[in-house]
Amino acid sequence: MTTNIISDVNADYWRYEVWVSDIPANIRQEVNQIQWSQWQDKPIPEELHNQWKEEGAFSNGLAVLLGRVWHKADLVNYYLIGTDADNKKVIE
Repeated sequence: MTTNIISDVNADYWRYEVWVSDIPANIRQEVNQIQWSQWQDKPIPEELHNQWKEEGAFSNGLAVLLGRVWHKADLVNYYLIGTDADNKKVIE
């Protein structure tokens, strides 16, 4: 059963509002619980996304996969891009 409704809402936001894939991650330790590279070139099945929610896998946070917008057919030629700027060197 789901252990954290807020985490599930956040996971659903990225999948159903921004239309990109997200994976369970421990954001405090900066560790992905799922190897992201296996989903770099294909969408995460909705069944797997829902399974992660049921298992409470998003309770420690999530990682948004940058790249192709997979989960909305009319946006598949769009991409989400971003920059990881969490240290001074990158910011400068």
